[in-house]
Formats: sequence, C-alpha cells, structure tokens
Amino acid sequence: MKTTTARLKEIIKEEISKKLSEASLEDLEARMAAIDTGEAVPHKKAKHRAARDELNEIARTLEQMFELSSLMVQKKSEHFQDTTVYGLSIRDQGALKKIAAMVREYAKHVKDAETEPMSEGRGSEYSENLRYTNDRVDHIIKKVGSLGDEIVHGSTRGEMPVDMYIDGFDNYDEPRKVLRKQAEKLNMAIVYGLRRPVPHAIRDYLLNKIKTGFLSDMRGIKD
Repeated sequence: MKTTTARLKEIIKEEISKKLSEASLEDLEARMAAIDTGEAVPHKKAKHRAARDELNEIARTLEQMFELSSLMVQKKSEHFQDTTVYGLSIRDQGALKKIAAMVREYAKHVKDAETEPMSEGRGSEYSENLRYTNDRVDHIIKKVGSLGDEIVHGSTRGEMPVDMYIDGFDNYDEPRKVLRKQAEKLNMAIVYGLRRPVPHAIRDYLLNKIKTGFLSDMRGIKD
C-alpha cells in the first residue's frame, strides 16, 4: 500500500513528538538525579567531617594524657613517677604519643571512597562531649605547668605543689574528677563514636587498646 504524502508527514510528526517526549523524560530524570546528588553531597561531607572531628578529638585526648603525665614527672611529683595520673604505667608514655600521631594521620585521610554507611547520630555527639572535657583538661595542664617544683611545708609534712593540686588540697578533688571523666568520654568516643567512614584499621586498633590493651587500665574506665 502506497504511503501518501499527507500520511508521511503525520508519521514524521509522530516520531518527532516521540523523540521530544523521550528527551524531556531523560532531561527530567537527569535533573532529579542532580537534585539528589546535590542533597547527598553536603550530607556525605557532614559524615566525613564528623568522622574527622572524632579522630582529631581522640588524638587530642591522647596528646593531653602524654603532656600532663610528662609534666607530673617534670614537676617532681612524689606520687606519679612510675604510674601516671591516669593509672597507666609511665612506660606507656611513648605509645600514647605514637598512637596520637597515627590517629591524626588517619583523620587527614578520611575519604569519600569509604562507601559503607555511617550510623546516624554517631560521631559528633561523642566528639563534642569529649571536646568539652578536653577543654577542662587544658586548664589543668596550664595550672600544673605553672606550679613550682620545690616542696611546700605544711602543718604535718612537706608535699610537692603538683601533688597538692592533684590531690585536691584547695579544689575539692576537681582535677582527679575531670581526668576520670576524660577517660570515660574517651572510652565512649572510641567504642560508640567511631563508625564509617572511619577506616576500620584505626577503629579496630583503638577498640583493642581501650577494651583489652593498656588503655583499658585507665582510671575512669576501671572505676
């Protein structure tokens, strides 16, 4: 059957209309995908930012533990030469510094390539709680650094200023309470705060240290 010129024009119009509809649908789908991507990117970045914050705050805690324990020795504490104020062996001081440096390095390399989803509500809550306590520990470190290293003679016996301060001679045991709280918050940050996209290697390493390794002996975790 011969196709007339009029019918041929109708067929061409139908094909053009079909192509335009398909193109419009593809464009609409692309635009929807772009919206989804645009929404997902900030959300994904927020997850990675929370993971970096968590790691950096954990590293800060370990650095403070090293600094404060070292200061106690420098200030000639009579109570904390072999054992630190955290209840750890002074021999573990070097490990604290090395682990802190390693955690900071991992924080720099948290990447979008980590695709396993991170649980909602994890990370920022724990790092913020730890940050608040770490800010208080900063004040303790500054105070210890300002103390002398000569015995202060009281009514009964002489005592080093740093020991009097930590023992709560004029502060109602506040430093010990803060340090126990810091250990508790560190434990929470490691056990509950470290989720994807934190690399499993550093997460598992820290979990091991806090559960059965030398960090498990900290006052505030054992108490």
